[in-house]
Order: sequence, then structure tokens, then C-alpha cells
Amino acid sequence: MVEGRSSRMRTNTSTTDHAIRQQINNMALVDTDLPWVLALREAALHQFENSGFPTSHTEDWKYTNLKSLQRQSFTLPTAHSIEVAEDDISSAIIPKLNANRVVFVDGKLYTQLSQLHEISSKANITSLKEQLGSNDKKIEPHLAKYAGLDHSGFVALNTALMRDGIYIQLPKDVKLKKPIHLIYISTAHKDATWHHLRNLIIAEPNSQASVIESYISLSDSPYFNNIITELSLAENAKLAHYKIQQESIHAFHIFLLKIRQKQNSQFASSSISIGGKLSRNEIHSELAAPGCKCMINGLYIADGRQQIDTLARVDHISTHGISRENFKGIVNDKAKAIFRGIANVHTDAQHTDADQKNKNLLLSPQAEVDTKPQLEIYADNVKCSHGATVGQLDEDALFYLRSRGIEKETARGLLTYSFAKEIIDQISISSLAKHIDTLTKNVLPGAQHLENLQ
Repeated sequence: MVEGRSSRMRTNTSTTDHAIRQQINNMALVDTDLPWVLALREAALHQFENSGFPTSHTEDWKYTNLKSLQRQSFTLPTAHSIEVAEDDISSAIIPKLNANRVVFVDGKLYTQLSQLHEISSKANITSLKEQLGSNDKKIEPHLAKYAGLDHSGFVALNTALMRDGIYIQLPKDVKLKKPIHLIYISTAHKDATWHHLRNLIIAEPNSQASVIESYISLSDSPYFNNIITELSLAENAKLAHYKIQQESIHAFHIFLLKIRQKQNSQFASSSISIGGKLSRNEIHSELAAPGCKCMINGLYIADGRQQIDTLARVDHISTHGISRENFKGIVNDKAKAIFRGIANVHTDAQHTDADQKNKNLLLSPQAEVDTKPQLEIYADNVKCSHGATVGQLDEDALFYLRSRGIEKETARGLLTYSFAKEIIDQISISSLAKHIDTLTKNVLPGAQHLENLQ
């Protein structure tokens, strides 16, 4: 169940009482009477009332256990006086990264630590709440047009309750040299809170930028981040997207990145998931015009009783599209990882070149991985491949390292780290790659011993 201030909303309810509707009106995205915004939120609320959260009968959620999320009650955060200082976001700061920083605290823009004034005036980068309040005509053709309300109950819920997020509009021919680093912080609350963040990025023709999303928490309190990032790439636009999820072990994190690509656009994504009690990272790109290129990479590391879920889908709708999906997982203790990769080649998508890989390393007999790479091909002249593996550390390689005088835990750490490093090495921003390398060593079993080899 999920809880409002004075009443509860059950995921299978067919009606929502007046108190919940009033809460949405008072605390959602923007104090506005824009008809299309009000209609969108109302439609989203009705959709969630009818659908609720996904179940195991839904193919994309077949192996995802949502019981722990549904047992928890959440409230929308109220206005609070918590001061967040530079030291509080230190775990998200990427050393030697020359970037423009934008900070959100509990789902709302935090100007004290943001650097919006330093961003080039050629690009429009602000909070979605503020931009909607200005009645910007460029938003309506994009908001909720890629992540449809029927995508899942989480999308409908986010659209009904979204409070804030980033708005990035890159005009034609604008190329940002410095990455935009978005830092999302969840603080401690007496009651478990949920944050429905909505990000919208519009890249006009020939524009180019890099965006990094980092998610951290300042306490071990339970909370729920329900995030959607919608991204529109016009002709010849290029965008690199990076995501680092390192939240509290008691956090719930549901993330959807939905991309629409136009002719000859290029999109690249790298993500690392290491935190959360339950986390899901879903990336879905539509190659809607000829000549699009889409590269999606990811690394997920789970231990304890964590559950990490990844869904990567590329829809090849038009000709001469290229896509690559490459994900690796490391699973320890009694943790569970789920991966589903889909390359859907539509009838008109001739000359498609699609490849997907998923490799998983089990470090414990109790660890579990469910992986399902999938090709759906409805065109004739294509080049498509996929593969998945689930295995343990190579005993021969382990024996070889031991025979060279390397301690057992150091040898295990070296092999585990080497398995992950392939994904890290594909990150083109060197300071970001080094930061993720450090994060990986900090959480991998035995990796702390690698310093002995330096």
C-alpha cells in the first residue's frame, strides 16, 4: 500500500478519496491551471487507479518481486528545514570532473548547491516545475509523450504525483563542452517518503551534451524514488547519459529512461547500480528514423538480500539503425539480479545491426540471476545477435594467481574486478570512469585487497 497524509491509496483500488486528490493538487508538480497539465495528471491518476503496480503476470515484471515495496507505506515529503551542505553530497562528487552541477533534495531543486548560473546561456537548463510555471510552449509536445501512461503503474503514478525535476533544452547546433551533473539526494524523514521525479531533455538538431545522474541518500531510512527521464533527440543530435545509483540499502528505486531518436542521432548510456533494497533500471530507446545509433552499457552489483532489476529495450523502427546492449552483473550472498534485453526489429527496419550481451558472475551458492536476452525480428535484411551467461569465478584462473603467490581473497578480488572493468572502460569521460572504478572496488568482495598489487 502507499499512504498519503491522512489516508491511504491501495494499488488495486478503483477509487481515490478526496484527501488524496487534494494532496495531489496541493503538492504535485506546479501550481498552475494549465488545462493540459491538469488533464494529464487526472488521466494518470485514473490510469493508476485501474492498473495499480505491475504483477508477475506482466511480462516485463515477471521475475520482479514487488512485495516488499507494496508492504511499505509512503508519504509525500512536506516542506522541511533540513540544510544540506557541500560535505553531505561528497559521495556523489566526481573528483576532477569539470561539470555544471544541479542538486535536488527530496525531489525538489536545491539552489544553494546548484550551479545553474554557470551554465551557458545558450542552453535552457532549469527545474521542470519552474519551466512549466512559465507556460513554455515547447514542453507540451514532449512531456509524457515518450513514457506513456500505460507503460506501467509506476509511470502513471509518477505522472500524477510528479513534483519537480530537471528541464534541459538544447537549441539547434549548441554543443555543451561541460557535462551536466544532476545529483539527487534523499534525506532522513520520520515517515518513509516517496519522490516522483520527472526529467525532460530536448536535444534539437545538431546539438550535443553529456548528462550524469547520481542518486545518493543521507540516512538508512526507507524511501521510494520513482523517476522518469524522457529524452528527445532530433536529427544529428548526440547525447551521452550516465547514471550512478548508490542509495541506502533500505531504499526502493524505480527508474525509466525513455528515448525517442530521430534521423542520424546518436545516444550512448552507461549505468551502475550498487544500492537499494529493490532497484530497477529500465532503458527504452526508439530508433524512429534512419541512421540512428544507440549504445547501452551497464554494471549491477548486488549482495545481502538486494534485488536489482534491469530492462534494456531498443525498438528499431526505421532503416540502417545500429544498437548495442552490453550489461554485466555481479551477485553475492542471497541477492537476486534480473536482466531482460530486447531488440525489436520492426518490418520497415531493414539493414538493422543489433547486438546484445549479458554476462553474470555468481559469488555465492545462494545468489540468483534470471536473464533473458531477446530478439524480435520482423525484417529480412538484418544483422542481429544476442547472448547471456551465468557463471562463477574461473577456478583455473584462481589457481594460476594463487600459484604466483597472490593471496586467495586478493586473487578473487582481482578476477571479480577484471570482470567488471570491461564496462567501466567504455565510459569516455576519464574522471567519471575513475570515480566509478573506485566505487566498484569499494563494494566488490575482496577488491579492497587490490591495493596490495599496486
